Amino acid sequence: MEEKERMKILSGENILINEQKSEFKIVETLEAIEIIDKYDYLKKAFKYILLNSKSNYSPYHDLNHLMTVMKYCYLGAIAEGVKDEKEVRELLIAAIFHDANHSAGKKTDDLNIKSSKKIMKEFVDSENIDVELGVMNDILDATQYPYEIKGEDLNDRQAIIRDADIMQIYQYNWIQQNIGGLAQELNIDFIDFLKTQKKFMDSVEFNTKWGKALKIDMWSDVENKFKILEDACAIKLKSEK
Repeated sequence: MEEKERMKILSGENILINEQKSEFKIVETLEAIEIIDKYDYLKKAFKYILLNSKSNYSPYHDLNHLMTVMKYCYLGAIAEGVKDEKEVRELLIAAIFHDANHSAGKKTDDLNIKSSKKIMKEFVDSENIDVELGVMNDILDATQYPYEIKGEDLNDRQAIIRDADIMQIYQYNWIQQNIGGLAQELNIDFIDFLKTQKKFMDSVEFNTKWGKALKIDMWSDVENKFKILEDACAIKLKSEK
């Protein structure tokens, strides 16, 4: 990513620095498809996934999730000062492939990661793109859940993608994606799954300064919306008695 572009974004076109509330606050103005359109290698990766990934329409680990994580990795790279073009390229390609060909609950995540690495390798081998596949595989390893790599052992790009992978919850469709989608993939009743999510939310920790700053700015809103959902479901359960 060119320094001129990075400084333009940091100056306020796509990112607003707000030191009063936190070190910085990300203000999203670019959609994932617009980020894809900026880079030829992402256009090629997007096309390859559209035509070849078998999980594009899964309840949670779908095309939307791949694009969302890629978008947040793009913002995270800027916020965390990843300037080298090759490093950005490797991060964004790894992000858009990170759950490609996911089993949607049928396999453990170590096997899902292997599937993602396989289709990513097939894409890289089919295109003349300057990347290190081993480095990209290491980036993907950071997303395996339950986490195999401790937070303190993550490198900069691993930390960015792990934080970005959680940020699906900041999206407008989080009820359907994060609650309904995951419940369906895990074959758990929506209400039962909802009960477990509060414990998960309480345990969420971010690894980058960017992720921690976003949590300061946005997590109370996430909790408020989650409480509204809990209250709505409690009313429904009461009416069924």
